[in-house]
Amino acid sequence: MEPQISREELEGIEKFIVKVNHGELQQQVQKGHYSQADSDSVLSAIRKLLEFGEKQIKNRADDYKLYRTNGESNPMLLLGLAINNPQMIQELVSQYRLAERNAVKEKFFSMKVADMTGADLAQFLQLVGK
Repeated sequence: MEPQISREELEGIEKFIVKVNHGELQQQVQKGHYSQADSDSVLSAIRKLLEFGEKQIKNRADDYKLYRTNGESNPMLLLGLAINNPQMIQELVSQYRLAERNAVKEKFFSMKVADMTGADLAQFLQLVGK
C-alpha cells in the first residue's frame, strides 16, 4: 500500500477536518490567524492521502490525481479543497485506515501459526476478535 502516512499525519488531518467542520479554520484563514507550519504539514499529509486515493480507489482516481497535482502547484487550492470538501478527505482517511488493517490481516493470514512470534500471535488474535 503506497504511500505511507504516519499515524500522526492521519491524526493531524482529522484535527484539521474537525476545525473545518466547526468553521474554525475558515475564520482563522479570513483573519490570517492560522499556523502556516501546521497547514503545511497537514497539506503535505493530504497530498499523500490523495495519492493513496489515486492509486487505490479506481472509480475516483482521476479526481484524486487532479486534486493532488493542482494542489502541488498551488497549495491554496488544496486548502480550499479541504475547507470545501472535508467529507471527501474524511472518507479517504477511513479508506486508508481500512487498507492498513486489511494489509495487516493479509500478512497474518499468509503466515503459519507456528511461524508467528508471541507478539504476532497476540496481534492476530486481537484482529480476529479473540
